[in-house]
Amino acid sequence: MGTGNVIVGVEDSPRAWWHTRWAASYASGAGATLELISCWRPGQLELRQHGAQGLRFVAPEDAARERLQLLLDRLRAEDPAAAVTLTLACGRVSDALVEASVHACLLVLGSRERSRWARALSGSTSRRVARLARCPVVAVTGRPLPSGAGRVARVRAVTPQ
Repeated sequence: MGTGNVIVGVEDSPRAWWHTRWAASYASGAGATLELISCWRPGQLELRQHGAQGLRFVAPEDAARERLQLLLDRLRAEDPAAAVTLTLACGRVSDALVEASVHACLLVLGSRERSRWARALSGSTSRRVARLARCPVVAVTGRPLPSGAGRVARVRAVTPQ
């Protein structure tokens, strides 16, 4: 596969953990550093739950930083010695991932399981990244296996390399 980081685009969804965890396992086995990238756009406030304080709006950069920190904390709980870097990027997710792919050995995307019709109407970020990335791209789909082992059910190559 070549040398470089294993890149993961971090999104704000419940499934983000599964593709991040798969990428961490792959990076560990390959002796690579895992790079988590979270993007934000100016002017897009996010509504967040903050303990007993209730809901409040959070600046987009702070929300992106929070996403990274939550995933890093979970990764460190499982493997304190994991080599992980965090990157905050302002702008389009696809631009940040394509730029990072220049120094990557693998780019990992989460993929929602959708109907054929829903796939036709969405997924432009994944398609753009797969088309322009400078390294192999995989999409991690599925949920944890019923055994509770926390493994992802399927991985599919998006770009042949």
